[in-house]
Amino acid sequence: MDWYSWLLQTNLDPGLVYQYSLLLSSNELEEDDVTHFDHEFLQSMGISIAKHRLEMLKLAKSRRGAPPLCFSSLSPRPRSASRGTSGRSSTMTLRPSSSSRGRPTSMEEGRRVIC
Repeated sequence: MDWYSWLLQTNLDPGLVYQYSLLLSSNELEEDDVTHFDHEFLQSMGISIAKHRLEMLKLAKSRRGAPPLCFSSLSPRPRSASRGTSGRSSTMTLRPSSSSRGRPTSMEEGRRVIC
């Protein structure tokens, strides 16, 4: 599991992301273990600041039920086939997914990290 990439999705400082990714890796945690994260567990590993644990738990909750991060999927979305009020022509665009469940929505594509 690429803990650094996973933690970059939080609002934590990049320096902390690096430290915490090393901590998670050194404890031999895997992606499936995220479902068991709670405040007590993270604190037992040395993550003493409650806000940092909360950021990780929010991310863990958003990833539940989502496909594994080790698969890559790109599904481009077509823009409007006809010119509308925006004046855009029919083209294909790729955008990072902001879907809370990690699945593409009708207006964006899903992009996951390749392990």
